[in-house]
Amino acid sequence: MFFLSDGVPNVPDDGDSEEQINTMSNNHPSALTYSSELAILDNFGVSRIAIGVGSGSDIRDGFGLALIDNTPDDITNKGAQQVTTTDALTNILLSNPVVGQVVAFEVMVNDVVDPNFGISDVVPGPVGFTYGQLIVSGLNPFFGAMNKVKVKIPLDFDGDVETTADQNSLYTENVIPGAMPGATQFMEV
Repeated sequence: MFFLSDGVPNVPDDGDSEEQINTMSNNHPSALTYSSELAILDNFGVSRIAIGVGSGSDIRDGFGLALIDNTPDDITNKGAQQVTTTDALTNILLSNPVVGQVVAFEVMVNDVVDPNFGISDVVPGPVGFTYGQLIVSGLNPFFGAMNKVKVKIPLDFDGDVETTADQNSLYTENVIPGAMPGATQFMEV
């Protein structure tokens, strides 16, 4: 879930028995109290990316947008982020929304694991994961051969790779036909 705001709450009390103060002031503590709403989203497992729009937006730790964002990445440990251009906003909106940590990366060619690929080859991108321009080995190039290429990427969502109940795997499979002209595939009969 993307949450875009200037990060400056201006209405106290959300009406569900959290602290009520009859004053209206920006960033008043009562305007920052929405733990019940966040608890509901947490209960549904919603990943929230908070974006402060504009140079005056407030993304400070402990305040509105920082409290809403629950997706700090492992590399920069950033939570809520500030944008001041449409390009910066586009970059965040198109960034990979997968929050899980990549546990492994496996490429199988014709049911044999290709040892040339590993977890360090996986790069998260705007539409998923990429693994560069590595060459897959083990393909049968002969005309008529049907090569099965499978990719498996297990993801961990609780930060403990030893627990597997919270892990999911991404899979893809393709068939690549051999097309070497004039070549003959020898088979034992």
